[in-house]
Amino acid sequence: MPNFVTVGRVTDFRSAKGDFREGKIRRYFLDGQEIAISYWKGRFHAFSNLCPHNQFQLHFSVVDEDKVWCPIHYGVFDLETGARLSGPHNICDLPIYAVRVIDEEVQVSLTG
Repeated sequence: MPNFVTVGRVTDFRSAKGDFREGKIRRYFLDGQEIAISYWKGRFHAFSNLCPHNQFQLHFSVVDEDKVWCPIHYGVFDLETGARLSGPHNICDLPIYAVRVIDEEVQVSLTG
């Protein structure tokens, strides 16, 4: 069973006007790992903040077109599955994590 931990608040993803900043990636730390969370198309998504190619921090990039983009070597990953879609051939898939919202808290599970 997944063990969810609160990493942030829903308000972290809203602009000063109160609307969601869709596609913006925010970085959090959980159990010694850098976790990236983005709000995209009405849902929160959690994945490793480090590109599996050269460990570039993905919070310097964006989510767009249902993809996570790494601007350093043009790695592109599917937002839902983490599958490598393009980029250098030696890139592994991007780890994806379960995410949920409970009482305005964004929670992530690194297991299950």
